[in-house]
Amino acid sequence: MTTREDACPYPGEQYILSVDRYQTEVMDHLDELPATGAVIFCTFPKVRDGVGYPARVFAICPAA
Repeated sequence: MTTREDACPYPGEQYILSVDRYQTEVMDHLDELPATGAVIFCTFPKVRDGVGYPARVFAICPAA
């Protein structure tokens, strides 16, 4: 698990983290991407003993 259980009191968040997945939320400008064809990259710094950290997210999409 990537965080303390008491840090995420919501069952949905606890489930996502318990199956070894990351949760990326509150992303902006997704409405500017095409419905298909874009690739979204999510990168995470490695933080030892950390309970949270910012994701670095960017998209590559075909030219309009």
